[in-house]
Amino acid sequence: MGFTDGIYAALKYFLAAAWIMAMYRLGKELHQSNGSRLKTFLIILSVSSVLGLLRWSNLGTHVEDADPVTGGGDVVADYEPSAAQRNRAATLIFLLSFLPASVSLLNRSESRKSTSER
Repeated sequence: MGFTDGIYAALKYFLAAAWIMAMYRLGKELHQSNGSRLKTFLIILSVSSVLGLLRWSNLGTHVEDADPVTGGGDVVADYEPSAAQRNRAATLIFLLSFLPASVSLLNRSESRKSTSER
């Protein structure tokens, strides 16, 4: 394992941690703005599902020759992923989005219970 491989591995873990923290924060903010845990849970579930579906459908492709202002460009297929690869990538994105945001709802309700018992 070379030096650059170690840097890329560390960057990958750093980005995953940042994503998890952002989703946790999103769950807390949604719950504070909505107030209803069920409504917030359904929003989190739908957003996580859409993100997973987008990852599933776009795996193995990228956009070339896109204009920075107007967008566009050509969608190029890098490789044809198998069904298992698509499902693994979509499940990973879904879980990395859904679980931290759901845990933030649990933590929010626990803190509310502890303040009401005092």
